[in-house]
Amino acid sequence: RGRDVTRTLQSIDQDYVQAFERRMRQGLCPPHHVELRFDRPFADRPFIGADRKAYLLMTGWILPTDTSLNIQLDQNPDLPPIEYPSVWVPDADAQGGWRQAIEVMGFPGGKTKTIVVDVSDIVNSQSPVFQIRTNAQIYWDAASFVVGQSSDQVVTQTLELTSAEVTRHGFSQAISRPRSPDTYDYHNASAEAKWPPLCGPLTRLGSCENLLAEVDDRMVVIASGDEIRMRFAIPDAAPPAGWQRDFILHSVGWDKDADLNTLEGQSSLPLPYQTMTQYPPPLTEADMQSRRRQLNADHLLRKQTFRDFWRRPNAMIQPMESTNPMKPRAGLETTISR
Repeated sequence: RGRDVTRTLQSIDQDYVQAFERRMRQGLCPPHHVELRFDRPFADRPFIGADRKAYLLMTGWILPTDTSLNIQLDQNPDLPPIEYPSVWVPDADAQGGWRQAIEVMGFPGGKTKTIVVDVSDIVNSQSPVFQIRTNAQIYWDAASFVVGQSSDQVVTQTLELTSAEVTRHGFSQAISRPRSPDTYDYHNASAEAKWPPLCGPLTRLGSCENLLAEVDDRMVVIASGDEIRMRFAIPDAAPPAGWQRDFILHSVGWDKDADLNTLEGQSSLPLPYQTMTQYPPPLTEADMQSRRRQLNADHLLRKQTFRDFWRRPNAMIQPMESTNPMKPRAGLETTISR
């Protein structure tokens, strides 16, 4: 629409660009785009080649459709499918003067993240110009164009997991701001559940490092209000002069939401496993499911009681006023108060 958002996208500062005017459903908006123009990195020589790559760095967050909304989109012919971000570049021979150079560039999954897009093969070396097009509900925080040296050295050091335990944390206080993802105050938590718990067994409270040591289908199963506290060994020495150390938490796991249209979404079972062909696992893999239950039987000894949530003294249901202006208001929203 011709709005200049240059300053908003020049730094990661939680000041987000909303490129769409409205949304059709949570996560689905009319088609929109952000056009990006950058200076040439080197005016006197080519900035890409055998030893250099060009990258577009996009920082933002997405408010996605959920399972029920995806079913609604699939069943409603008047609603278009989600089109995740694509990259377009100027082309005088293309309709409208732009052509699609990357069909799907990826998107920042969930809360604010930076994604890296290799544009070495599509960038115009005289004028780095791009359009990022989508109809998904994405808010962009920053955009950068960088040239990376392929000769950079990386050394990976694995730090030993020294302890891990399953504990109860409770429900952290949510902090909401317009056009921003909800964040949470970890040190301000309530022990009272905000929604009914999942049925099914969970990992007992206490030590669990033996379950996290290997990728072996022995897994910690936790639900809302739980947490895993982990400690790792300290690196043996500081990085050499001129080097920088980054820390990456590499986790392998499975996340299942409790949407009413998610198959088995109200239970911690059936357990997932690496070789399953679909979820829930088909009947043809019943033996595999049984073996995974036996493999984890020694720690799946805890349950969150569903009935206790509804039978709390003086509990009642009352309408809930939404504090998030972007939250969908379709249907009745309720909260439990005491």
